Amino acid sequence: MEPIAREHSGVVYGISYQLLGSSETTAEATGLVFRILQMRARSLPKKKSLTPWLFQMTLIVSKQLKREKSETHSHTDSQSRLTMTEDSQRECTDLFNALTRITPQQRDSILLKFVWRIDGRDLAKTLRISETKAKRRADKGLTRLAFIIRKRKLNLDPDAIVRRLSRIADDGQMPDDLWEVIKSNSTEIPDNRRESKNIRAALRSLCWIGWKCRLKILGNLFKAGVALLLTIIALTIWFWQSGSMIPWMLESSSRKLVEEIPELAESPKPWEIQETAQDLPHKAIISSNDLYQTDLIRRAHFEFTKDQWAGLEPRHIQPINPFRLSDQMVLRNPNSTRGGLAGVLGLEFDWVHGNFEWLGRRFENIAVRYRGNGTYIGSLYRLKRSFKLDLNKYVSGQKLVGLDTFKLNNLIEDSSYMHDSLGYELFREMGVPAPRTSYVWLTIGVEGKWERRPFGLYLLIENIDSDFAEHQFGHKSTPIFKPITYDLFGYLGRNWEDYRIVYDLKTEATESQKERLIEFARIVSFASDKEFSRRIDDYLDLDKCAGFLAGTVLQSNFDGILSTGQNFYLYLDPRTNKFGLIPWDLDHSWGEFGLAGTAEIREQASIRRPWTQKNRFLERIMGVERFRKLYQDKLRSALDTHFHPHRLYSRIDELAKIIRNPIAAESSFRLRRFEQAISDVWLKGPRDGEPIGPKRPVHQLKRFISNRADSVRKQLDGKTEGIILNFKLGQN
Repeated sequence: MEPIAREHSGVVYGISYQLLGSSETTAEATGLVFRILQMRARSLPKKKSLTPWLFQMTLIVSKQLKREKSETHSHTDSQSRLTMTEDSQRECTDLFNALTRITPQQRDSILLKFVWRIDGRDLAKTLRISETKAKRRADKGLTRLAFIIRKRKLNLDPDAIVRRLSRIADDGQMPDDLWEVIKSNSTEIPDNRRESKNIRAALRSLCWIGWKCRLKILGNLFKAGVALLLTIIALTIWFWQSGSMIPWMLESSSRKLVEEIPELAESPKPWEIQETAQDLPHKAIISSNDLYQTDLIRRAHFEFTKDQWAGLEPRHIQPINPFRLSDQMVLRNPNSTRGGLAGVLGLEFDWVHGNFEWLGRRFENIAVRYRGNGTYIGSLYRLKRSFKLDLNKYVSGQKLVGLDTFKLNNLIEDSSYMHDSLGYELFREMGVPAPRTSYVWLTIGVEGKWERRPFGLYLLIENIDSDFAEHQFGHKSTPIFKPITYDLFGYLGRNWEDYRIVYDLKTEATESQKERLIEFARIVSFASDKEFSRRIDDYLDLDKCAGFLAGTVLQSNFDGILSTGQNFYLYLDPRTNKFGLIPWDLDHSWGEFGLAGTAEIREQASIRRPWTQKNRFLERIMGVERFRKLYQDKLRSALDTHFHPHRLYSRIDELAKIIRNPIAAESSFRLRRFEQAISDVWLKGPRDGEPIGPKRPVHQLKRFISNRADSVRKQLDGKTEGIILNFKLGQN
């Protein structure tokens, strides 16, 4: 104890003197500090410097004695041999109080360097850090101390602070006899009540300071926790409002799906097309009709370099929140070059170069990119993406039977693999212009990675472009638009630019043809019922439109014009100058769209009011009696022919025979769901659950056809009203 007391007594005395100003009271304070040190020696850390403890205890004891003297009005000390002015004492008190306001690490560095005068290597050794770090900590603490003092309006700059601290031990000269008193007291028990009281009070103060530090730490931790929580909430709100959270949620959900259903990760096995089999005849491709044959499966193969394959991955742009603007899902991102959900989520599909083998021919340097919205999102848990390819983009004149652009649908959301092919076929049989289809078994080779990796069964879908227009209407110059709007033919003014984004033009149109659309929008929006009924025949091909609506209603396709405002095309037939509609993206048709009502409701959906939300265009045309009659006639005719359950059952079985083996090669999981989807034995258990994805209950095609045909016939016969769906995408 004696070496410690000799080493530190001068500094302790000097600090006390700076605060108390009289030698007698200072001596008493110094003695109390070392008496308490003797009592607490065993509880103090053995390997840490005593400097912080001595400084803290000296402040406590000095303030306590000063308060005691003040209470007894003993402000004078006749026997003091040293005196300090009150201003000087106040300045020192403020300086020491400021020292308690900086961090303990900075305070210890300052005290050791400027008061205890330990510097350089010894300072670093005492603090157990490097010399550079010790110097930096002391300098930083001094800067912080000067800032606090400046806020208290004291006239002390950093140099003055250093001088004041360095003089502490020199200014208070400890009396010669005090050391002997300290030495004798350190071994004695307090012998008077007052001294014992002061010691207890000092220890209580020290204990309270410890608790204050702990409470301060807890308070800071609480503040930090609250700040972190608020930051997380703010970032979550920002991510949600900006739309950035939704892609992350979808990707996370896809990864989780594979963990929950390991079969999803099963890779397709090689499957060779048996050209001699009766159900897969080989035929020379002479025309587009030979190319698009649903009853055939043809082999196709992509080749990419590693960079080309990597380049297929979507480029990320600024997404938007699909639900930010209204209670309906936003389907157009102003930052994207394409409409639909993928663009809204900030996904841009760029073209890459590649090679393509198909129908015994090799096409070099073609353009390929991913395509689709829901079909892309639904394929995130596996590599099977949908593709769009352009033979002519990089090599002028490279075509196949006059065609250059093709689309390969991955069929990922369709357990039956037939929704698109069967749906388009029904529309064509009902006299509605619709794309043709054919099945393709696709393999992909990536340089240095795969040679001919099987990707599975795809559906080749005719591209809606000028070639389609020539085939359907006899003119390549037929204007074809792809609307994305909940208000088809809503009037937006006289300027075509206001319509351009809503009605994405896929071919070419003259100014007069654009004006034709604007004029029809004005009539739909503002004409009286009488005027609309009188003029509707001039603008709309009622027969084709009635067939389109009847086919859509029979299939209960609520992922299109009846609900989501997308997934159809609009054309202006140059032969008649009348508008008509083309079906598109039927993977959720045949009553499968799980976001709209239940399976049973979709089977019983109303034929008189089939739209699920306000739809002025459909409301107006259904209000015209001659259109309504055409529409009902189309429904009756289809029920007796093309939509008759027996006829469709047979067609499903025919297609199943063709595509069953390649589906089996894809995976046992896909084959099992396929067999359930086309079965005429109804599955037991709930028919509804997850609205989309591989976890949802299997949608049975024949079950829907049977129940839907029965419901539509009863509604036509007036035996039932059907169920009106009130549904907005994002509100279900």
